[in-house]
Amino acid sequence: EVAATTGVVSQSIWSAVVHSGMGPLSPNIVLLSYPSRRDGKDCTDFVTTLLGIANLKKALLVFRSSPGYGTFPSEEESFRIRKKTSTLDVWWVIHDGGMLLLLPYILSKTHRNQRLRLFAVTTSTTENPDRLKQAVTTHLAQVRITASVEIVDLSDTTIAQDMRDADWALTTEERDIRSTPHMTVGEVFSSSAYEVPYHAVEDEEMGSSSWHATSAQDSSSSLLETKNLTDMYGDDRIRTALQFNAALQQHSSNADLVVTNMPLIRTNQPSDDFFNYVDAMCSGIDNVLLLRGSGAEVITTYL
Repeated sequence: EVAATTGVVSQSIWSAVVHSGMGPLSPNIVLLSYPSRRDGKDCTDFVTTLLGIANLKKALLVFRSSPGYGTFPSEEESFRIRKKTSTLDVWWVIHDGGMLLLLPYILSKTHRNQRLRLFAVTTSTTENPDRLKQAVTTHLAQVRITASVEIVDLSDTTIAQDMRDADWALTTEERDIRSTPHMTVGEVFSSSAYEVPYHAVEDEEMGSSSWHATSAQDSSSSLLETKNLTDMYGDDRIRTALQFNAALQQHSSNADLVVTNMPLIRTNQPSDDFFNYVDAMCSGIDNVLLLRGSGAEVITTYL
């Protein structure tokens, strides 16, 4: 008889992950639901579980629905999606090897009338939204993924640092396909996005191809929600999550599913920090799928 665990929840899940599959065939993705209970022990166990799965070199998916929303898709939603056009929104901050493109594309094919929309996020003031949009659109054509493309400017936030290791750095010579899991979308397409000087989003010449996150906070309701969340968490670091949430509320409040990068779990910070960030980022959005690749996933383009 073999005792797989010592009764700790995280060890039980790790054991299930390790022993899943048959011979050399084993799953490379683990899907977990975002915990509904939020006491200190539950938070710690969940974060420990995520870190352990990441150490096993598995890709991570965490599904979060609004409180009281239930599961996705519900029977009612499945019927509605089959009958009319629905939307699946991808918010692309960190490249993550392209998995953030491939998985939503596969999900979008489960229903005939589902529309895929991609929002590429700029994280630096040196990135040109027009050139980045053109580069991403070309890339989608090369990998045969049909999706509309919009650029959202979050260059005045720390969103890139919040989604990847703070110690990560690359020189120009080291930027190759093997490094893309840690690179932002702008960095991956840097030869195009950085080709011309970046212009402020307010410039008329930028037209409607980009949108600045702070514009979503013009309404009194968004301002009130932002203030309430800031008062709740009392953390300046949460401002980036709130600005990201403002962008989500502006563009994806009616989306059937939003897929985006999972915020980085910092081992030197309390587990509550991860939950506070995710809650602030996803507030008011019904269904969010957070994704973090293992670093081995790559989408190859054929010209």
